[in-house]
Amino acid sequence: MGQRLSPDDLGQTGEDLFSRLCSQAGLICNKSHRDRAGWDFVVDMPATRVGSKSLDQRPAAACSVQLKSTSNPTPVRLVLSAIERLAKDPRPAFVIVLRLAPDGREVAGYLIHLLGPILERILRRLRQAEADRLDISKATISLNYQNLGRRFELTPDGLKAVIDEACRPQVNSYVLEKQRQLDGLGYDDGRLMAEATVWVESPEHLSRMLIGLEPMRPVQLRTFDVRFGVAIPFAGAAFDDVEELRIEPPRIGSCQVAVRGAPMTKAAVFAADAYVGPPMPDDEHVWLLVRHEDFTLTFAGGARFETVDGFSRRRRPLVDWVQLARALTHLAGGQGVVSFQFEGAVQSRLTLPMSEPLNGPETDRLPQLVQFIDGWSRLTETAGVLAVEPFSFEDLWGAKDVQMAVDMMTNPSPTARFEFEAEVFGRAPDSVSALYFNTCRFGGAALSYCVKVTLEPQGAGTYRSVAFIPLDARAAVDDLQAYGEELATAAGIRVLIHPDKVVEVSLEAMDERAP
Repeated sequence: MGQRLSPDDLGQTGEDLFSRLCSQAGLICNKSHRDRAGWDFVVDMPATRVGSKSLDQRPAAACSVQLKSTSNPTPVRLVLSAIERLAKDPRPAFVIVLRLAPDGREVAGYLIHLLGPILERILRRLRQAEADRLDISKATISLNYQNLGRRFELTPDGLKAVIDEACRPQVNSYVLEKQRQLDGLGYDDGRLMAEATVWVESPEHLSRMLIGLEPMRPVQLRTFDVRFGVAIPFAGAAFDDVEELRIEPPRIGSCQVAVRGAPMTKAAVFAADAYVGPPMPDDEHVWLLVRHEDFTLTFAGGARFETVDGFSRRRRPLVDWVQLARALTHLAGGQGVVSFQFEGAVQSRLTLPMSEPLNGPETDRLPQLVQFIDGWSRLTETAGVLAVEPFSFEDLWGAKDVQMAVDMMTNPSPTARFEFEAEVFGRAPDSVSALYFNTCRFGGAALSYCVKVTLEPQGAGTYRSVAFIPLDARAAVDDLQAYGEELATAAGIRVLIHPDKVVEVSLEAMDERAP
């Protein structure tokens, strides 16, 4: 055994050994004379033909190496600023540890490839150092070279084989894969996290925000870049234009919702999704949310049904409107009963009475909506036509001719009226029977209908309708005039009210003319 070497002499012995092995292996070893780039050597490997690639296509390979010489089996320590530069080099990058005897005799070599788990460990250490505000030129990272490294014999063939094995198979795609890892490692749960300060108006407001029914409008918003679970302030402009945030509560599954009304009336049935609210100590927070595209059901101290934003603008086919109108009818007076069961739980159904009246947009016009939907559904069924095209609440209010048809044909107490000057009928009796006929189109359905109208004198020289009796509804006819005349002859009615001669007048105007 020779004389024990000092740490500096041991390091120089390792560098000399590495340079000699590279030369003997046919590797070009370029030493860094100012060790600020993170590497001690750049090793160029001779280009070789790969498969059928020609000279202009075959790849050239080079790698960056930081060399450590040690006589101890303990982990080696590297300055964090240096290992950062080495790890972020787009080329293959290695820490090569030369295990030497205290007198400099050769023992073994270890190659630690800075990719995959090793690269992840370095990036994690850098992230934590930034969070802790450490000076990385003074901070270190330890690597257990015996566990993390690939052992090789300290011979020219041993060195060449271990470097070649690490570099050659990945030479074409190495840069892309390493950049992907540098960009993506540690971001498994997303990159950015926002810390918002919001104004809470009341416990109910807080509960609705936490279940996702009300947006959070931040008065202050701080953004963090989160990597490996460590957050540092984010300097970009990712959330500068955010005015509100909304929480998406945990989804617990699909469920079937049934809204029932009076005994022996049809229930309305919907498929919806259920979400659970956060645990809170008070009894007023929302602990369960059942959400459908048209309404929400919330369960806190009691059950509450609400139609959602966009209720009047959303377009639905008639079959969906029928279910919705039926549910709204049952709930309008606050007496409806709602039951639901989760998917797969056939034997378990929760039933709760509604504790509050119906709440949401357009509730003041629900009676007209319900009457129209029910009447148009019955009228299309009578006529044998299908209404399959979707329509909105606003479309409904614009379809005056359809509203009139539904009112006269299905409403026991219609609001529609006909009024004529007495001279139209000449010397008419106290009561006149007339037939009104027309064609209307809505929601993809087109039908023709006729109704018997009874008119009686009202004084001031006018006749006004006092009763309507539906006579017929069928798919839209081609010749409306012939249709009206045919039905009038069959009913023994001589007076026809042609739709082209009818002028719409508001009820208010008619009431003003009444005696």
